[in-house]
Amino acid sequence: MEYSMMDKILNVIVPNLIGFCLMVAGWYLSIVDVGIRTRIKTYQEIEYVTFLTIVGLVMILVGAYLPRLWSKIRNRQK
Repeated sequence: MEYSMMDKILNVIVPNLIGFCLMVAGWYLSIVDVGIRTRIKTYQEIEYVTFLTIVGLVMILVGAYLPRLWSKIRNRQK
C-alpha cells in the first residue's frame, strides 16, 4: 500500500502543525492571562485558575492529542 505525497502531507504534517499551533497558542494565552492579572492586582488577590487559563489548558491538550486522533479518523474513512 503506497501513500502518495499528498496523503503523507494530510496524514502527518498538517495535524502535527495544527497541534503545535494549538499548543503554542494555549500556552501563550495562559501565560498572558496570568501576566496581565499579576500587573493589575496585588499578589494576594491573584486568581491563577480562570476561564482563560482553562481554555489555554484545553487548547494545549487538544493540540497534544490532535495528530493521533486525526490519523485514526482518516484511517477509518479508507
